[in-house]
Amino acid sequence: MMHKAVVKMIALAVVAIVFVPYIWGYLHVPQGMIFMGFADHPYDQNVYLSYIQQASEGKFFIRRDHTLEPQRPLFFNPFTWIMGQAVRVSRVTLLQIYYITIAFYAFLLFYVIYWFISLFIPDPRQRIFAFALCAFSSGLCWLIPSRQWEILFQNYNIVPIDYWIAETITFETIFSVPQKAATALLMLLTFGFFLKAIREKHRLHSVYGGLSLFALSLVHPVDVATVAIVLAAYVVVMLIEFKGSAARAITAGAVIAVTALPAFLYMVYLFKTEPVFIEWSKEKFLSPHPLSYIIGYGIVLLLAIPEIVWIFRRGNREDWLLAVWVLAVAVLLYVPTSFQRRLSTAVHVPLCILAARWTCRRLVPAILRVLGSSPRSNRAQVVVMAGIFLLTTPANIVKIASCITDMKTKPLEFYMYEGDVEAMKWMMTEHNEDAPILSTYKSGLYLPAYTGNRVYVGHWSETLKFAEKARIADWLLFSPGEESAKREFLKEKGIHYIYFGNFERMRGRFALEGAPYLREIYRAGGVAIFQLGSNLNN
Repeated sequence: MMHKAVVKMIALAVVAIVFVPYIWGYLHVPQGMIFMGFADHPYDQNVYLSYIQQASEGKFFIRRDHTLEPQRPLFFNPFTWIMGQAVRVSRVTLLQIYYITIAFYAFLLFYVIYWFISLFIPDPRQRIFAFALCAFSSGLCWLIPSRQWEILFQNYNIVPIDYWIAETITFETIFSVPQKAATALLMLLTFGFFLKAIREKHRLHSVYGGLSLFALSLVHPVDVATVAIVLAAYVVVMLIEFKGSAARAITAGAVIAVTALPAFLYMVYLFKTEPVFIEWSKEKFLSPHPLSYIIGYGIVLLLAIPEIVWIFRRGNREDWLLAVWVLAVAVLLYVPTSFQRRLSTAVHVPLCILAARWTCRRLVPAILRVLGSSPRSNRAQVVVMAGIFLLTTPANIVKIASCITDMKTKPLEFYMYEGDVEAMKWMMTEHNEDAPILSTYKSGLYLPAYTGNRVYVGHWSETLKFAEKARIADWLLFSPGEESAKREFLKEKGIHYIYFGNFERMRGRFALEGAPYLREIYRAGGVAIFQLGSNLNN
């Protein structure tokens, strides 16, 4: 049917646009460097590459290789494990699998979004409009240059979420790490099957919802809190407003909870008993000023608010789930937790559905009456909806343009010197031992995925006590003297290798050159790698 073809075209257009910066990166490589494959969130994406690398080596349980604290082999992530197995059984590289995964989860997420929309909007044309908003709409960050937003952020903690928080906008979710797309679709599946269980009185739908939440618990457990609170709030609404459906809602919610409980308890156990998980959970992912969300959702939020009011007055039981989800997230974004802003995952979808419904029911007819056109004219309706849709899209174009600008002006964030790439390939072949490596955080970001080894300092949130360790690494690598103290530190931390590459040479001279306990095992392309010898204990 025509409307399904339009939906496919929209999905294809989004995926094509998402890959534009990647293509640009490969076509505009600075001389002597190599594009490392990521156009947005390069730091986070390299962490996922390290997980995939471990799985490709046959490991079932994975570690956080950007930190050296002791870790028991207990953490299982099905998302990266499947990707690692794909690398293992095929001839493709980590990056190739990663790109395939980005596209795969983008299309899968779009399929689930359209299915979820169909639960609330029966009209095909309105459904397409809602889908287009989900796929392309964003906020108003484009109204002010990025430098001005940086000033507002520094002074008032105001920066539009469509400018930087991947969870908040569907386009940004797809553009960032694919695990976020997987997280969003699992949340939508859970809520969708919950509604179908209530509507169709079929407990198997509850089981499907529970399995979705089970997978969500393993992939991104913090979002389980959002699902649980939204479902609990929705059940309360059923008890108050729709008593006839309350029993079904309670039963469906209970089946989902029981099905997902083992995976959730497993993750709770990790975060309560494993030191690395305990420390990592203390990292702050706090929400910015509320205006950041208002500006970041922009026109879609303004169009959704009157629909929420309408649902409070006369909405049916399905409609209430959309309103409850949006309002619950609005509260959760400022509850006293360390992961506030991560709780906005996928809420863009109900916002777009609400916005589309009110636009089609009230705004479009009102605009057509003002323009003197018939509110029943299909062509006029489409033109007005298209105009409203276009007003919601500029921020994503700005996002793509800003990524390309960053690659032009900040090449060291996206490219690596050829000598470093060759050195890491050599390490992967000759010394893939899970052994600790010391470098600056810049090289440490890449080393786990490209050598198979752990690092003392690498990623800003994966490395526990990152700022302290980055400072200590600089002291070891660049500060003259104190050789005895440095030797004792390396011994205490169990460091096996020191990596001094082109990033490090840009910072200064290697302070441990000629140290008797270091044996040079590699030197080429501006990179030197040292192995700590047996005389370290002398």
